[in-house]
Amino acid sequence: MLELSELWTRLRPRILPDGTLRDVHIGGASEADWNAFLNWVRDENVPHSFQCGWAPAPLPDSFSEIASLQDDGATMLNFQIGKLSLNAHFFCEDEMEFDFDPRDVKDIDRFSDLMAFMAQIGQLVSKPVKLTEESAPDLVIFELPVSVEAA
Repeated sequence: MLELSELWTRLRPRILPDGTLRDVHIGGASEADWNAFLNWVRDENVPHSFQCGWAPAPLPDSFSEIASLQDDGATMLNFQIGKLSLNAHFFCEDEMEFDFDPRDVKDIDRFSDLMAFMAQIGQLVSKPVKLTEESAPDLVIFELPVSVEAA
């Protein structure tokens, strides 16, 4: 695998701000994967805020509880990894999507935070993780395969 600085140099042009967001995407997800993510946020004391219908709310215990809240309005979990802010959207069970504003990835330190999150979530759910264009899981910028430790 490329060194972080080489990867940053190679991917930076595809992450430069252009008015759209970028997504961290995991396909083939399950309710158990979402629940593992929610537990990780709580267990690791990841700074976060949860919203339902644009109002602050306590973070539910499970994906199924979040899905049931969707009738009351859109749900979103904002969380911090280092200096990078990401948003978890709970659109459907089988696709995990976390978006971020590329303006926030302004240096190699924040890029490192992004790569660390991709590695952590990939290990957590034992699935490949893609960095993609906004709402376009097939427009892959970078893919991090399942690590040997996670398999």
